[in-house]
Amino acid sequence: MRKTFLKFIVTRPGLAFAATTLICAVLASAILFNYKTDFSPKVWFEKDYPELQTYEQFEVEFGNDDSIILAVHNSQGLLNSRSLSLIREITERFWKLNDVIRVDSVTNYQWAHSTDNEIVIEPLFSEMKNDVVLERRQVALSDAGIQGYLLNRTARTALIHGQLKPSFDQQL
Repeated sequence: MRKTFLKFIVTRPGLAFAATTLICAVLASAILFNYKTDFSPKVWFEKDYPELQTYEQFEVEFGNDDSIILAVHNSQGLLNSRSLSLIREITERFWKLNDVIRVDSVTNYQWAHSTDNEIVIEPLFSEMKNDVVLERRQVALSDAGIQGYLLNRTARTALIHGQLKPSFDQQL
């Protein structure tokens, strides 16, 4: 049988190549469509491990840290109307993704400040007018809640951070 197989490969290499490619494609598709990644601690422990069950109960009660993050980079800087409009649009689209429960970006950052003895809390870049962007640029560059989290120190890279709701295979 081995000689027959080798003879087939030598005498009909095109057909042998096509058959091998087809077999590999079928096997790869079966594997890829059923492949699921899991980066949680669950992969390291048995399902009935007591500490894992405690951890899952903690996530049910207090939330988790599963996230989806998108970085936006502009070598000319992001604190301009055009770039901030793009970040705001992406932020709004993140809110529409399934299982996203919170989205943070520089455009919807809750800026707390006082005006005429009144405390005002509003999105930092609620308006994309050039004068408003220029006025609030310094706030974005100096606010500790933004720097190193939503915006890098050069204001060339920004993150849009979406927090995902916990999903469990079973109710605890």
